Amino acid sequence: MRIDGNNVYVYDPNWVFKISPAKKKVKQGQPAMKKAINDDEVLMFKFNQSAGHSWAIEEDSDTGEGYSYTYKSTGKFYGLENVTTSAGTFANCARFDETIIDSSTHAGQSYSSTTTISRWLAPGVGHIKENESFVQDGETVELFETECTTYDV
Repeated sequence: MRIDGNNVYVYDPNWVFKISPAKKKVKQGQPAMKKAINDDEVLMFKFNQSAGHSWAIEEDSDTGEGYSYTYKSTGKFYGLENVTTSAGTFANCARFDETIIDSSTHAGQSYSSTTTISRWLAPGVGHIKENESFVQDGETVELFETECTTYDV
């Protein structure tokens, strides 16, 4: 992670991954492989922005014999909110949403998904809450929430 003024950049090859159609032979039942999007850092958070401000985090696409995919990740600053977790209530938390849209076609089959991750960062504490939803081909597949349960300042 790198902080540059009001911008927070993230680089972690285990974190910045997507599912893309396989370019190599894969075992039956494994129609996709993980591929690193970018070997560089990505702009994850933009502080001191107006509520509703959005920016591109990452984009990628590729086409080959029998497959194609597109991937787009967008960040949005929603504003400041008060958030209650089992660790207490935190005032003026910055809420950031990341929306990831992924679509691919492989061997004549189409796939699309949208993942939305909401993150709240509390002043003087840091990351206190995260919600994630995953919608695949129009159907919600997974929802989960994590939150801060204790902290020391």
